[in-house]
Amino acid sequence: MAGLYLVAAWLIVRKMRSSARSFVDPHTLSEISHRLVHFLAKGFESITAGSFYNY
Repeated sequence: MAGLYLVAAWLIVRKMRSSARSFVDPHTLSEISHRLVHFLAKGFESITAGSFYNY
């Protein structure tokens, strides 16, 4: 389930990058998207940790 959220977040980031490329520096944008994905991954990891490790 967490993988699904990560894929969705990645698609959103890709869409943001393609639409914002015209007015944002690509390096800054990749840094922002990297931090966003890292933040989302940590959040989903903490949310799903309980359900994954209860087996």
